Amino acid sequence: RSGPEYNHQNKLRTRLEEGELVTVAERCGGDGTTWLRLNWPQGWAFDVQPRGQARLRMMEITLEKGTWYYVVVTGNGIALRNRCAFSDACKIGEGPAKGSFVTVTQRVKVGETTFLHTQGGWVFDCKQGRKLMDGPLAVILPAPGTRMEVEAERAFTVVNVPGNGEFSAKGPRYRCTPDLHDVDGNRYAPWGSIVHGVAVDQQWLKIGTRYLPQKLNGHRILQPSPEAGVRLQSAPTDSKSANTKFLILPKAKVEVKMVV
Repeated sequence: RSGPEYNHQNKLRTRLEEGELVTVAERCGGDGTTWLRLNWPQGWAFDVQPRGQARLRMMEITLEKGTWYYVVVTGNGIALRNRCAFSDACKIGEGPAKGSFVTVTQRVKVGETTFLHTQGGWVFDCKQGRKLMDGPLAVILPAPGTRMEVEAERAFTVVNVPGNGEFSAKGPRYRCTPDLHDVDGNRYAPWGSIVHGVAVDQQWLKIGTRYLPQKLNGHRILQPSPEAGVRLQSAPTDSKSANTKFLILPKAKVEVKMVV
C-alpha cells in the first residue's frame, strides 16, 4: 500500500508472495495491526489482517548468515525453492538427493522448520515433524599438509552354510568383542544381507563397534562382495576428531592403503 491505511485506494500493484523475505525500515501501529514500511519493494504492508478476523500475514524472523553443513536424509531428496515456503508454486528445480552433503549460507527459522539457503535456492530441514535434513554437522577443516589415514570398509554377503553352528537361526549373532562367547544380545545379521566392515584378521570383521565372525565351525559365512565403501579418519583421533562426521578436503591428495 502507498500508506499505513487499510483501504482499497492505497493498494499498489506489487504483491508480496508467501515465503518472500523483506526488510522493514519503519513500524507503526494502527487499525489493530502493525504497519510495516518496506525498503524493497517500496510501500507499506501489515503483519495481522486489520479488522474482521485477525489473520497473521507477516511475521518477524531472524536471518542468520554464516556457513553450516547439512546432509539430506529423506529418500526422495528435496526440491529447490525460490522462497521460504512449502508451496509447490515455489519449486524451481531438482535439489540435492539423499545422502548429499549441502553447504548452507543463510538460515531462517519459522516454527519447527528451518529454511536453508544453499547454492541455487532454498530447502528446509523438516516438515510436519518429518526430518528431511540432518544438521548442522560437526565438521573439521584440516590444515594444509595434514596427513589423513583412510580406512577402507569392505562389503560382505552373509551366507548360510550347513554345519556352521547357527544354520537354523535367522543369521549370525553380533559379538561385543572378537570372542564367540561375547554375544551382543539378540542382534544378528540376516542371512543373505550385505554388511560393511573392516577385517580385523582372517576370523573377525569389525562393523562399527561390534564384530561378526567370518567363519563358524570352519565354514566361511562372510563372502566378499563387489560393493565397497570408504571411511575417513583423522589422526590424531582426539575427542573432537573422533566425533567428526565429515571432513572437508579441498584440493586434497589422499593416499589409500587397502589391506585385504
